[in-house]
Amino acid sequence: EYTKDNDYLKVYIWHLRRKIEMDPRDPKLLLTEWGVGYRMVP
Repeated sequence: EYTKDNDYLKVYIWHLRRKIEMDPRDPKLLLTEWGVGYRMVP
């Protein structure tokens, strides 16, 4: 059941990237740290 929770997070990050990134397909501000999570670059 935790896979559904992960999908919600991915969708939320996708929406957030659409709002803050110049090119959401090539993020520079909100990066994915595989195996850890996400981080914002100052």
